[in-house]
Amino acid sequence: MINIIAYAYEMEGYEHLASVLGVSWVDDPKALESYHDSLMILILPNDLHSNEAVLKKAIGQGNHILLLQRLPRLESAQYYLGLGVRGYGNAMMHRVYFDAAVETIRSGLIWLHPEFTAQLVGNLVPQANREFLSELSEREREIVPLLLQGKTNHAIAEILQITPRTVKAHASHIYHKLQVKDRLDFALRYK
Repeated sequence: MINIIAYAYEMEGYEHLASVLGVSWVDDPKALESYHDSLMILILPNDLHSNEAVLKKAIGQGNHILLLQRLPRLESAQYYLGLGVRGYGNAMMHRVYFDAAVETIRSGLIWLHPEFTAQLVGNLVPQANREFLSELSEREREIVPLLLQGKTNHAIAEILQITPRTVKAHASHIYHKLQVKDRLDFALRYK
């Protein structure tokens, strides 16, 4: 998956994406049909079913899709991930998120904007077993319930009066010690 192809159905989406990424642009959605085994960054309208045919065809040709929308919603993320999309987020998100999404998808994983991951984690039903806590440091044990509540790194940092970067480091240590991939995997196993 070397090629990164981008398409936006409206100029505003194109201008934003062009300002943060250096990728090959396609200005006609029909031209997307000629690409195979590429990473496609698509900014599509918020109409769930009108996008389905385009996405299914692109995925069927071995493309990995990062779908972006101007008004992203968790329900839409779940729908599109069910179709086989590899990433979902906000069309106007910051460059850091674009880079993380591309890197994650290239690694063969699924990427969601952190806001959606936090919502998914917050919706999980808690489990009573907390034996895994004994493997963690005191600070990591303070962070665990906040992660399991679906709080973002910034929110946890404010609560514990530490930096978001420190929260991210502790979370990475927690995931490593417990042999999980990421926040969602952690929540699925331990909440």
